[in-house]
Amino acid sequence: TVTPCEHVSGETYTKVTKEPTMHEEGVLSTLCKECDAVLSTEPIAKVAGLAPEKTEQYAGQQAKVPVNLLNNPGLVSVGAQFVYNPDEMTFAGLESGLFTADQFSVSDKNGTLTIYVESPEVTNITEDGVAFYMLFNIPAEAQTLAEYTFTGTPMEKYNVNADEEYVRVD
Repeated sequence: TVTPCEHVSGETYTKVTKEPTMHEEGVLSTLCKECDAVLSTEPIAKVAGLAPEKTEQYAGQQAKVPVNLLNNPGLVSVGAQFVYNPDEMTFAGLESGLFTADQFSVSDKNGTLTIYVESPEVTNITEDGVAFYMLFNIPAEAQTLAEYTFTGTPMEKYNVNADEEYVRVD
């Protein structure tokens, strides 16, 4: 017969049983070393993230795509890459949001935008909201109700707070 563990040894370990994202909290579990039973859990805060928002625009006009900064822990600078299809639209520039337009660095190479933005002063921007807007020209021959998708990835070493510490941004 096997006797169930009664957790008498008191030895435990912790394990991230659910990674946090910009949309959901994670979970840190404390488990029994003998039987791996979950003894307790605690939430892990959502991580900061940059998320392009859905927007609509007519063919032949310019689309203004908000890029939201979520769960902002306080940032001085943010870097990210966004991929789009240059056969479907053309990049037209960036516009100010929480970060001001005169603090932008951007390159567009074959549909990959590399964007770096920073605070005008070395002070943390701590609020959530639109970090900046990406502007795209939509061709006059664009299909009605066509959807264009952006994929994005953060540039880790460019997401920095006022203490010059790297901040995780998804």
